Amino acid sequence: MAVTAPAAPTPAAPRARRDRAEPHRAGFRPDIEGLRAVACGLVVLGHAGVGFLPGGYVGVDVFFVISGFLITSLLLREIARDGRVDLPRFYARRARRLLPAAALVVVATIAGAWFFLSPMAGKETAVDGLWTVFYALNVKLAAEGTDYLNAQEAPSLLQHFWSLAVEEQFYLAWPVLLLAVAGTFVARGSAAARAAADGHPKVRTGRVASVLVLVVAGSLALSVWQTGVAQPWAYFGLHARAWELAVGALLAVGLSAVRRLWTPAAVLLGWAGLAALLYAGVSYDGSTAFPGHAAALPVCGAAAIIAAGAAAPGRGVGRVLGVRPLTAVGGLSYGWYLWHWPALTLLPAAFGLTASGPVLLLAAAAALVLAAISLRLVENPIRFAPSLSSPGDGLSLGFAVSSVLALTAVVALVVPGGAPRGERVDIAALAQEPGASLQPVLRESVDAGAAPANLTPTIESAKADLPASRADGCHADLLEDAPAEPCLYGDPAGPRTLVLFGDSHADQWQPALDEAAKAAGWKVVHRTKSACTPALMTIDSADLGREYTECDTWRDDVLAEIGQLRPDLVVMGASYGLGGDDAARWGAAMSSTTARLAQAAGRVVLLDDIPVRSSSGADCVAANLDDVATCAVDRGAATPHGEVAEAVREAVTGAGGEVVRTLDWFCTEDVCPEVIGNYLVHRDATHATASYVRFLTPWLAEEVGLTAA
Repeated sequence: MAVTAPAAPTPAAPRARRDRAEPHRAGFRPDIEGLRAVACGLVVLGHAGVGFLPGGYVGVDVFFVISGFLITSLLLREIARDGRVDLPRFYARRARRLLPAAALVVVATIAGAWFFLSPMAGKETAVDGLWTVFYALNVKLAAEGTDYLNAQEAPSLLQHFWSLAVEEQFYLAWPVLLLAVAGTFVARGSAAARAAADGHPKVRTGRVASVLVLVVAGSLALSVWQTGVAQPWAYFGLHARAWELAVGALLAVGLSAVRRLWTPAAVLLGWAGLAALLYAGVSYDGSTAFPGHAAALPVCGAAAIIAAGAAAPGRGVGRVLGVRPLTAVGGLSYGWYLWHWPALTLLPAAFGLTASGPVLLLAAAAALVLAAISLRLVENPIRFAPSLSSPGDGLSLGFAVSSVLALTAVVALVVPGGAPRGERVDIAALAQEPGASLQPVLRESVDAGAAPANLTPTIESAKADLPASRADGCHADLLEDAPAEPCLYGDPAGPRTLVLFGDSHADQWQPALDEAAKAAGWKVVHRTKSACTPALMTIDSADLGREYTECDTWRDDVLAEIGQLRPDLVVMGASYGLGGDDAARWGAAMSSTTARLAQAAGRVVLLDDIPVRSSSGADCVAANLDDVATCAVDRGAATPHGEVAEAVREAVTGAGGEVVRTLDWFCTEDVCPEVIGNYLVHRDATHATASYVRFLTPWLAEEVGLTAA
């Protein structure tokens, strides 16, 4: 999954029971409650596809600031009052507040994925559910974000839990660090107790502020640097987000000074903060290098609003944010955040609806209703249960809820899912018939009913049905910029040399080229890299959030190597969905590459791209085991980037290369079936399974001229 749709914020700060007296409760900030509503609304509406909020993901940054402010305020008040922080009680409160609703949503999402999508989707969601148990989903998503193979997958139904993981990691570390820094710098006694009600001025916070300044500076520097190097780690990692939480904490430490702001200046500051936040939501989009320095706008905007509310309560923007409709939504924001992402996917699937704009908005509204129900029936009854008021009871509850969640995920993983029940089919023998045509089998497959019992690969293993180059480390990942060695296939001692060159759409042909080269006595030099087109052009990487400089370096090295090898044949493969849709630019770049290769190699062949889908072929078959014909796609729709593809073909042939049109190995004149004979065609939306490619060996060998020496 490329990181282009950031997940929802995590309203993490505790809130007391809602009642008529709440506006008068000490410490309650209606403006912050309204700010929660604005932040969560930005994220939910952005995910629902509201066109004017492409940067709605900045709401998560607002919640990080709110969390840092409120949690630090709570801790400092406790230190001022008692001279210490009761850590067991602190963690017990967090467990009672956050875990019951989160566990409910995870369990419901696993069940919904299983029944409304497919058992395979349920199992995949269960894996992410296990990561949520250990508050580490952000780490998993960061690793997958820099793995192009995984980045191609649809977003997890639990992806939005990454921000909850970041905040939980903050909750685990910050109270201990705060005690270590401030624990011996507290004015104790009755004076401190009296001061606790007025912003804890008797806590000597200078050292705390100094530490927070260092955290802000260091974490922000890491965020800016890593956003330009490996954006997913910057986006999902606590190390690059800690500064946002620390900004809120700094506000809490300096609260007494903030309250002395001149009222007109505070009012102006609040409106400027709201304008900054809304501007980021409207102007940022998936191409914004985020978080990095771009996150400063929503972070500073949120901090300005909170500061203004402290200096001029009930005035300016605080008066607007404190209106009852916004505070009511703010009180539901944690549950709305939890429910909205699975609702946007599962509710349309449950009712058989297309995920259009109106449907997604209805799903978002339904998520708000679910938030209200879960607050009333789950969150508040557990949070305020007298029997769970002690630290030991709260921690035991947290352990029990986590255990139930883990057990549910494990059960979902081990319970058998649906299995193909159709008659066995075997078309492997067709590959042994000289000159055999694939079209009769393709036409029969268009009208196939149930998936054959011997479906190859199995649905469960489809996404792992990869070329050997993956396990061998011969397919370079996003951040690698040098070809791996030796990465030889076929007959390593063969007298003739073939170089496989391109991105993952070239790499997918490795199984067939390996077998054909072994039979013909050719050596295959494997040179492929994720998302790196062989065309001589610099592209932007959506997964890294910047120019893909590693691709340029790697490509130059490979071209230089080919110039020295002087191979008999170079086989290229590429996705036409990378690098934009400027057909002239593509044509010029591929012409340059082909001309350069033609000077060094005996022949240059481009394998045209295979049919692509809008979603995973394996997922579709898993959800339609009794009617796999449903998963077939129109041939025209399966061949996008028409102008670019045609420009590439013309450029290759014009520069002395050849083009092999592979579509007839996958499609009839009109339709591309997803199950061909007993083979599952796609492992995801755009790559073929290694099993089907291996079946195509004789057709590929004939087309590229891989014959015995």
